[in-house]
Amino acid sequence: MKQIQVIATDFSPRVLTEDKLYYLGPWCNQKKKNQKNKVLKYVWSEKKELKKDYNYLNILFKKIIKSLPKYLNKYHNTNLPNIFWKSIIWVWLSFYLSSTFLKWRSFSNGINKNKKKKIKFVQVQFDGIICSKDTHSYKNFIQESDIFNEYEYSKISNFLKDKIDIIKKKKSYVFNFNYKFKYRVSILISKIIKTVINFIKIKILKTEAIVYQGLKIKNLFRLTIQKLKFPLFIDEVFPIKSIKLKKLKKHEIKKRKKIKFKFNVNNKYENYLMNNIFLDIPISFLEDFQEFQNKAKKLNIKTDLIVSSIGHYFNDKYKIWLFFKKIFEKSKLIIIEHGGNHSVSRHSSFFNYDNIVGDVFIPWDKSSKLPAEKYIGFNNKKKLSKNLLYVGHETDKYPSKTIPDISTINELESIPNLDYLNKNLNKNTLKKLVYVEKKTRDKRTIERIKKIIGKDKTKKKGTFLNELRKTKLAICDYPQTSYFDCLITCPTIMVFDYQKEWTPLKKFFKLYNILKKNNMLFKDIQEATKFINKNWDQIDIWWNSGQIVNVRKIILDEFCIDTNIKGANKWYKFLNNKSNLK
Repeated sequence: MKQIQVIATDFSPRVLTEDKLYYLGPWCNQKKKNQKNKVLKYVWSEKKELKKDYNYLNILFKKIIKSLPKYLNKYHNTNLPNIFWKSIIWVWLSFYLSSTFLKWRSFSNGINKNKKKKIKFVQVQFDGIICSKDTHSYKNFIQESDIFNEYEYSKISNFLKDKIDIIKKKKSYVFNFNYKFKYRVSILISKIIKTVINFIKIKILKTEAIVYQGLKIKNLFRLTIQKLKFPLFIDEVFPIKSIKLKKLKKHEIKKRKKIKFKFNVNNKYENYLMNNIFLDIPISFLEDFQEFQNKAKKLNIKTDLIVSSIGHYFNDKYKIWLFFKKIFEKSKLIIIEHGGNHSVSRHSSFFNYDNIVGDVFIPWDKSSKLPAEKYIGFNNKKKLSKNLLYVGHETDKYPSKTIPDISTINELESIPNLDYLNKNLNKNTLKKLVYVEKKTRDKRTIERIKKIIGKDKTKKKGTFLNELRKTKLAICDYPQTSYFDCLITCPTIMVFDYQKEWTPLKKFFKLYNILKKNNMLFKDIQEATKFINKNWDQIDIWWNSGQIVNVRKIILDEFCIDTNIKGANKWYKFLNNKSNLK
């Protein structure tokens, strides 16, 4: 019988020869030139499979989130309401279920694909139990850490050992994963200003505040100056200073294991969850919770209104304070959609979290009747327009969410699209082609792009908006916030097949058809390249033609995007009208 070794991550030890390795996903750095290497197709590349698994996880999520509060109260010897616990653990649990189930499916599918072979898995022996510090840390490590993902695969392998041969092996590794944030000067100045304002507000004035998180400081001043009421910036009250993992101490493990978490189990994966969930819950909800709770109670912040953009997702210190205020002091929570995602994945990644925990949810579309806050007073002043800017989607190394979008490097259209442009653009136009790094957690993406278009055409992250102001034409290959950044700054086209990828919400299909009809959306790079080659010298004429101006207006109106600074007045009126908060 032939034998193979399953490789789960880049950290997985290799004990067999290269031709006998089988990779559980495209996130593994396999040698592409060796055709004998086998790579499992990404589990959720097929939309039918994704939908089926999402529906299953949605049901499972509801079952577990209903059960967990009782056990959390037992651990802390408290009697806090279920809605409080649900509100603070919701996002972590969403990530946890999605990422562990994806690993389970990948491992199981890898076994089934090779069921006629003898399958080996080298189980790395980690020194103790590793746990994330908080939701923010868990998200980052599960998306980019080889070691943390290997740790989870090793645990899953224990539940599949009847189908595989496990080889236990110790491997040296760096446990100190702590990552401290570095801030650009502009961000640092903003943080200093906010900290000073907070000090005046809390320590000197001691008056009632409107609490803001995730909104631009200049707009907040426009919002509050009319009422002579200082805003309170919660990001500086509960700052996220680092991303951390921790090895649990013996007494911490013992206390966690005392909690015998149970729910109605239907399969082996659910049995895995039942046995591991209380070993995996972030420290912020267990060992550190009392400290965070005490701090929340001591903060003398008077507020009947909290406006939040993204902090209620990942900042656990903030969430504990926020939901104490909301549940026990009846403060109202307004949640603002933090990005302009108009695909079908709009709210699905966190199982409708915003609509559950918020009193009011304000989306990026005309139904809100409020301008998208991000673009109020947006600086879209053009410089010398000369470049052809490619705005590409960049993935995390390890997929972790059940959302129907592009999730792995092998699915990225940016790389083949840039390769085609490099070979088929007119020579003079090709000289103008540039790419700006954005997230690039998976460094392989940017390295492959550099090989295609050259290092000199690849700009550093953090310069996107600056490069955009120098752009003659932008090509965007995904329908999210960056598209709107482009649209209000320079001539812009999108390139993707919306019938197959980045599927829009039903109400936007008509809009997409209009974009396609007017050469503002192309189903593939071939069509887009023909358009660019033909119209490069007349791009501005095309962009400013009556028909295209009308289409642009339709798009901006649909998503309530207006750069006029007077838009802040609409927010002021909304936030000060008590009837909007019932």
